Amino acid sequence: MAQPATNSNILTTLDERAPTSFYWQLTLLATLGGFLFGYDTSNIGSALNFVPYNLHGLALGYLVSGASLGAAAGAILGGPASDHFGRKVLLPETKGLPVEEIVGVFEQQQKESPLSTAA
Repeated sequence: MAQPATNSNILTTLDERAPTSFYWQLTLLATLGGFLFGYDTSNIGSALNFVPYNLHGLALGYLVSGASLGAAAGAILGGPASDHFGRKVLLPETKGLPVEEIVGVFEQQQKESPLSTAA
């Protein structure tokens, strides 16, 4: 059976409805997701200045996309891991990883520094 013809389309119908809290939650979630994607991309782009290799073209794009894919993989694996082990157990572990990396980089720089060798 054919539906009766109406003068308004679906967009007009949606515009006439009052936004519910569900619409606002979806809007905020989409906005936050876009903001965080841009924030991550800018962090990756600013970190490229510190890469010790002279990368161009494909190699540079491969590095940036690998960092983005690594962040996505961490997010995908983080959900089930927090469901299994619990958020309170994993949170100190994930906060300790950057500290361990910083300490490792600092120790490596101390080994390579000409000031660290005794005369």
